[in-house]
Amino acid sequence: GVTRVQMIFGLAHYKGASFDTILRVHDAVAPGKTIHAVPGGRIELELINCLREPLGFNGPEALNKYHIPNSTNIHTHGPHISGASPGDNVFLNLGPGNSSYYVYEFNENHMPGTFWYHPHLHGSSALQVGQGAAGMLIVDHPADYDIPDIIKDMPEHQMVFQHMSLDILRESSSISDDEVTNWVDHNFNMTNTTTDLTNFMLVNMQFLPEVTMEVNKWYRWRMAMSSVRESISFLSQSGACEFQLLAKDGIYLTDAPRTVPAIILSPGNKADVAVRCSKVGQEYMNATDLAFDPKFGGFNPETQFAQDSPPKYQDVYTSVGNFHDPELQPIVMVIDVVSAPGTEEPDVDLEPFTVPTPCYLVDLRELNETEIEIGHFINEYWCKSPGVQQWPAVSDPDDTCGVFGPYGVGGGLTPRMENLIPYSNSSTYINDFEVGSIQEIDLVGVLFHPYHQHINPFQIQEVFNNADASVDPDSYTAEAVKSWYQVGDWQDTLQLPALKVIGTNDGLSRQTAVKVRFQVDQFTGHMLQHCHLLFHEDQGMMAQYDMRGDEGTTWDGARDIDRTCIKPTAKKGFNTTSQPSEQLSESPSFSAIPSSTPDPTPDPTPNPTDNPATDVLCTTTEAFTPPAGNLDATAIEVTTPASVTIDNVVCVAGEESTLKTSLQASLQAISCPTGSNYSVKVMKLECKSRRRQFRGLLSSASSSLVADFEVMLTVYCQTNDCSDANEVVQAVYGTVTDNFRAAIIDSSFITALQSSASSTAFASSSAGSDAVTFGQVVAPLLEALTDWYPSWHDQTSTCLNDGNVPAYMRNGNSFIRNSLEECCNWYYSWDFTNCMILSGASSSVYATNEFYIDYYSRSCRQSCIEGTAGLNCAGIAPNWVKVFATAESCCEQKLWWVETSRCVADSTLTPFTTAAGSSKWYRDGEKCVKDCDDSSDAQCGGLAERWEETFTTSGVCCSTTLWWVATEDCT
Repeated sequence: GVTRVQMIFGLAHYKGASFDTILRVHDAVAPGKTIHAVPGGRIELELINCLREPLGFNGPEALNKYHIPNSTNIHTHGPHISGASPGDNVFLNLGPGNSSYYVYEFNENHMPGTFWYHPHLHGSSALQVGQGAAGMLIVDHPADYDIPDIIKDMPEHQMVFQHMSLDILRESSSISDDEVTNWVDHNFNMTNTTTDLTNFMLVNMQFLPEVTMEVNKWYRWRMAMSSVRESISFLSQSGACEFQLLAKDGIYLTDAPRTVPAIILSPGNKADVAVRCSKVGQEYMNATDLAFDPKFGGFNPETQFAQDSPPKYQDVYTSVGNFHDPELQPIVMVIDVVSAPGTEEPDVDLEPFTVPTPCYLVDLRELNETEIEIGHFINEYWCKSPGVQQWPAVSDPDDTCGVFGPYGVGGGLTPRMENLIPYSNSSTYINDFEVGSIQEIDLVGVLFHPYHQHINPFQIQEVFNNADASVDPDSYTAEAVKSWYQVGDWQDTLQLPALKVIGTNDGLSRQTAVKVRFQVDQFTGHMLQHCHLLFHEDQGMMAQYDMRGDEGTTWDGARDIDRTCIKPTAKKGFNTTSQPSEQLSESPSFSAIPSSTPDPTPDPTPNPTDNPATDVLCTTTEAFTPPAGNLDATAIEVTTPASVTIDNVVCVAGEESTLKTSLQASLQAISCPTGSNYSVKVMKLECKSRRRQFRGLLSSASSSLVADFEVMLTVYCQTNDCSDANEVVQAVYGTVTDNFRAAIIDSSFITALQSSASSTAFASSSAGSDAVTFGQVVAPLLEALTDWYPSWHDQTSTCLNDGNVPAYMRNGNSFIRNSLEECCNWYYSWDFTNCMILSGASSSVYATNEFYIDYYSRSCRQSCIEGTAGLNCAGIAPNWVKVFATAESCCEQKLWWVETSRCVADSTLTPFTTAAGSSKWYRDGEKCVKDCDDSSDAQCGGLAERWEETFTTSGVCCSTTLWWVATEDCT
């Protein structure tokens, strides 16, 4: 299947727990919409950067510092797909006002799983991801995927954990010359609405959200950790909710499900956990003190460095990864566990299961290095302050960060500080591998820095420490960590909370290291690796491997390990014109604006050549055929909008379709230039006497029928450079308009209409000499001769063609668009309709009178110009808002919790009669009350909301929903 997505990167107002500001996010929402794919399918994604210049801090001196805040790109974090364009190429720089098209191909052997996406432009990653520009990407199970039904059918909660840190956002904004907000006093307001914290963890951008789950029922939590610095560890406060780990970083465990006492997520991680809660009521998910246990030197600033000088490093948490402080934010979220029919007995326990194994994920632990060539190297990250050859005590934007090298020499401390290699450019590599090989890395310092590599996931082989042979090898973790991180697990991002033994200063022996292995599978080119503390990545803690060889090569030993592993299918091309199998519909949605060319109409009847009058009127011009048979001649699509008024028409409800067909055939007949490629489409019918659309008429009285229609023709330039385009278009426009006027005057139009009509509606019809009017001819090729550009200087969603294109926009003409519609769609697609109207298009074209949601009035209002008599107009609906043909359908789908009759009455401005209620019983707090609105009845609790479950008697209500409350106290 193909998933086609258009994403707008732009600004959105944010009202948060402790501050209000403006965020850079996708599609004006955070987290962004969830994108779905399937193994063997692909995602076609258009990313449009609607931010504006200036670029901000940029240039050679900006490398490895925060810069270019208004430029972006996108990274799909975790999938095993190509890193080359049009795939997951994170070196693309999408500047303000530009767009890019990505195609992500998922092989048929790709494991289904949970992934995520986020900006990854070096220099602006921390600023953009740190404010919520992220969303989920899910590779769904195929219908026949071999996995237990209880796992496949488990209800889901998607959770993007967002770490918001004002100190990082302020620093990155200041250094990068960000003019959107400085996170202090420009477009920023501290409100302390819910909390006074400025460093906190959100779930789906909500502070301490409530998640509703039915008691005793399994739910699948799909989680992604969008954090630029902090990790999170949390558990069920009372233990009433159990956790069964299914997958990490989009890869199923080989021992799933695995019981874990806590959920642990570091920056970049994903996890799938089955959760079942056994007790009705609120259950807190509490942040643990994992970070502050003395055994975990990697997350306690006073113990992770030299013991003789802890005060010197008291602020060091600002420069390494640490766990979220439970004393500041003890509760992450609240689970509202509710009872429901059928939940008295718990869901069955989950049984162990395995899933089909792709060959790129076979177990590499038993490989013998003496028999199989395995590449081996060491990876270690480090930063240093200017002029200081040691780890900085306090994070500073002028720090130099990088990877120890070169070419896998490995890390160290002061003696090898000269080997610290900051990121330099997209053509410099820290190491190179052959596609189809096995590689092994000793990851040093992963207790400080989450190591992330693109494209190829890695498997944990060993956790070791060389500092003291007497150290208990199991003491490197607490039970929570030991159960979460196990040898044999697959990851694409790893930060391991582990014992740091203070010992010698010779690098690897100082601290715990993790040995990992991976296959260099299928894909050649760039393979990026970096610290997923994104402020470190922006400061240069990033490098890349060069994957060499033949594209599509795989390791030939995979089937020796697992004969059933699934090999990739042969790489296939793709047809960019194929139809999408899915289009995301999250609100707000941003879909491509449809072409202005209407659908072609059926062949007209009667045939124009059967009517002598129309034969005479059809004029042949040279423009209707390519010059001298030149099939490569430039074609011009010409659309002429028009309106015709026909008197003495019997307008009968239900016959609109019949009359439209007759009108279309007759109009097409009289407009035909012989031999041309043309069509006519009737757009709207309206009876003039009632000024209502035809479908609303109940009268059969004769009236004047107004028909709006368009004539579309394809003509050709007669010169090679198409310099005669305007002359050709005007000639065609003249021919079409002359033909129509002549047909009205000599009554041939009415004659054709009466002969083609299948009813008597036009039997007595007539048309005056001025019955037809024409609008401005539309020819996109002509519009291309005029420069349309975005009017960014006045801060409105408008496009101009006044000839005053700014000089910087003329540089390469990259900002110039060929038409008003293209300009509005390109630069203001999130506000397309408003752009068209503000830029001069007729607002009546977009006044459909359809209904759309108005949350403030708890009703549906109409898409029409405010003040229009008899209509509940709220202005033209923005193009991302879903509209409905009737108020009832809008109310039922968008305001389902409001009584439909009340909502429809409010939406259509008609009186509403209060309902009496059902007299059934429903739960209201700790009581059961009656569904009625009678003040004299003490048992009435008011009318039940639509979502509230009702019961026939108070006893059933009490025993079902308030079983722990004494019967006498329940009503």
